[in-house]
Amino acid sequence: MRCWWQPDAAPPTGTVRPWPPTRVPPVRTPTGLVAVLIGAVLVASCSSPSSSTSTTSGPATHEHVIGLPTFALPPATQGCTGAVPAGDGGISVPMTVSRVGTQVAEMVNVCVAGQGPFPFVVDTGASSTVFDTALAKQLGLAVAGNALEFAGVGCVGKAHPYGVTTWSLSGLPLAPQNVTAATIPGIGGPGEPVGLLGADVWSRFAAVRFDFARGVLVVPSQEGPAPTTVEKIDGPTTVPTPPSLIGTAASFTAPLMVLEAPGVVEASTPVDVGGHHGLPFGVDTGSSQSVVDDSKAHELASADTLERQTTVCSTITVPLVHSGPWTVAKVPTGTIPLKKLVLAETNLGLAAGGSDGLLGSDQLANFSWVVLDYRGGRLVFGPP
Repeated sequence: MRCWWQPDAAPPTGTVRPWPPTRVPPVRTPTGLVAVLIGAVLVASCSSPSSSTSTTSGPATHEHVIGLPTFALPPATQGCTGAVPAGDGGISVPMTVSRVGTQVAEMVNVCVAGQGPFPFVVDTGASSTVFDTALAKQLGLAVAGNALEFAGVGCVGKAHPYGVTTWSLSGLPLAPQNVTAATIPGIGGPGEPVGLLGADVWSRFAAVRFDFARGVLVVPSQEGPAPTTVEKIDGPTTVPTPPSLIGTAASFTAPLMVLEAPGVVEASTPVDVGGHHGLPFGVDTGSSQSVVDDSKAHELASADTLERQTTVCSTITVPLVHSGPWTVAKVPTGTIPLKKLVLAETNLGLAAGGSDGLLGSDQLANFSWVVLDYRGGRLVFGPP
């Protein structure tokens, strides 16, 4: 399921510290603004090695523990094709939507230099794209910089930046860029995805429609340029959402706050939950289950259940809580009711990275489709 990156104390000289789950915010250094590793929330049978350390991040009144789900991979028979015109200039790409209990994950096929296809998690909560280290070496990707250190719960490790030049999303060309390569539980093993396609890629399309009902994602056109400066978008803006992604069936629109910097993109929307109003929740297709930080979960009822999760190198259990009635802010005014569900509660520092929770695929997939409009600063919901 999810694999947390654990924040730690101030890093020693020459080290770059990753931030909490799903976030790779920019960090100020003497040389300017640099991107830090991946803080990705991983899905798809995210398992842990036998040497991992088990911890419990909160109490539960019941011994029941939910294990790690295994999600379906996209068919390899699709090869390196599948992207087709979608009307109004849009491009449609096959997307495998997998449901295990109440959890949901999406994956797509990626090809690199004519090799593949390789299954990647569709992860809007990963600020940077991630390759499994073994895959990066198998493909002969060129090292693009020095190793960066990361920390998990009771562990430390290193990741390397690599350059990828010729690659595609089911035949839709992607721009050359640097990616992070790391060895992470649940990524790269048999029956597992081999990477995360993060927001640094999705945002270059300006907007993306995740069509859960039809099992496709739609982009309005080819990629645009990657950000070269730091930009913050407090949506909605005056930039219209591409009509090829909306049609006439939109039900609700929520504001989207976007932070962009070279190699780093994050998006969040305000959520009311547990008596708290306007909490920033990361819009995270890579989280198979929505998450609330424990600092905001005190008024939520316990589900009397623990859930198994893994960090980059350890196994943990976290308590589950009932969301109760909760909503997303609606524009121009009002709220969008969300389906009551069970949230994972974490005390691993999610709020320290600027987010109070994650709006995951379990919630987003309750709608037939959702558009993540980075340029327009909107989260557009199709019919429930």
